[in-house]
Amino acid sequence: MPRPLTPLVIPDGAPLSPEQAFGLVLRERRLALDLTLEDLESHTQMSAANISRIERGLTQVGLRGIIHLAESVKMEPGDLLNEVVKRTRKRSA
Repeated sequence: MPRPLTPLVIPDGAPLSPEQAFGLVLRERRLALDLTLEDLESHTQMSAANISRIERGLTQVGLRGIIHLAESVKMEPGDLLNEVVKRTRKRSA
């Protein structure tokens, strides 16, 4: 049985950092597809622990990782990044 999700805690009105927005979009998409961290681990060259840190906005991901993660959640890398940009702008507006 998977462990419960660690919530992403962001104070009300605080802008999302790009790392937080990326993690939030990735997590939402993964859950919408009913995928586990281990499912992503098997499709990428990243550990489930590292993917978890990415989802919580605690670590950055490089270009190769963005491509692998986007493909594993059935998105184009550009679409994933566009959603991240929207999230950072929405909160800071």
